[in-house]
Amino acid sequence: MKFRPSILIGLAVVIGLLAAAIVVKLVLSGNATVAKTIVVAAEGIAPGRKIAVGQVKTVDWFADNLPEGAFQKESDVIGRVPRAALQAGEPILAVHLARPDSNSGLPAMIAEGKRAISIGADEVTGVAGFAMPGNYVDVLVSASDSQGVAFSRIVLEGVKILAVKQQTKANPDEPVVVNAVTLEMTPQEAERLDLARSVGKLSLVLRSEFDRNPSGARGARLPDLFIGSNIVFTPPEKPGVPAAAASPAAAPAAPQPGQPPAQTGRKTSVAAPNNPYAIEEIRGTSRGRESQ
Repeated sequence: MKFRPSILIGLAVVIGLLAAAIVVKLVLSGNATVAKTIVVAAEGIAPGRKIAVGQVKTVDWFADNLPEGAFQKESDVIGRVPRAALQAGEPILAVHLARPDSNSGLPAMIAEGKRAISIGADEVTGVAGFAMPGNYVDVLVSASDSQGVAFSRIVLEGVKILAVKQQTKANPDEPVVVNAVTLEMTPQEAERLDLARSVGKLSLVLRSEFDRNPSGARGARLPDLFIGSNIVFTPPEKPGVPAAAASPAAAPAAPQPGQPPAQTGRKTSVAAPNNPYAIEEIRGTSRGRESQ
C-alpha cells in the first residue's frame, strides 16, 4: 500500500504537534517546581559596604536545586553588608552577609568569634604583590634560640586576609606591594601572633584557598640547611661570665700624694710627703710622725 506524499507530510505535522503538546504540558505541569526566583549579584560587590539598589537582581532558578540560604526578593539583601567580595551572577546567600543591624566597614566582615589584627610593612616579608583580601596565608617567625642558633617556624596556618593596604576588595589585575596586612583570627591566634612579632621577623606564605590541611612542618634550624653536605655547623658557644663579675672586688685606690688615707679607725702607715724617710702614723683622727 502506497501513501501519497501529501499524506505523509500531513502525518508528520500531526505527530510533531502532538509531541510539542506533550512537552508543553509536561513543562506547565511541573512549572511550580522547575522555576523560582533567587537574588544574585548584578555586578561585582565589594565587601564591607552596604548593598545598594541596582547591584542585585532576581533570576529564575530550578526549585529542586536552590542554594541553601538563598533570598527570594531584592529587598531582602539591599542595605545588608557582605562579608566577602561577590562576583556578578553569584547567588547571594545568608552566609555571605553580616547581621542585618551591622554597619559598613571592616567590623562587619569579621566572622563571629574572630578578631582582626594588622601587621605593618616593617614586620612582613614574602608574597609581595600577590596577597589580596580573601586569600589565606601561613605566618612564619624567624629568630634565634637561647643558644644563638637561627630558626624558622610556622606559628599560624590558614589565616584569612581581610584587607591589604587598607583595601578590602580584591583586584587580581592590580596586585599591590604588601605594606600592611589585616588578618582574621581567633583571640588565641592573635596572642600568638603578637608574641611572635616581638621575638623575630614575620613572613607570610600564600596557600591555596582550598587547602585546609595542617602542614605538619616542625620548623627548621640553621644546621638543617647543611644536611647532606660536607659543611659542618658548630653552634656558637654560650657567652661566658663577664670578667668584671668573675674577678674579686677591686682593692681600694691608693691615696694621692698630699692626701691622707680614708679614716677607717685602724692603724695605717704611709710615707710622709716631705720626708721619704719619715713614717706618719694615723690612729683614728690623730696622727703622729716619726723620722727614720
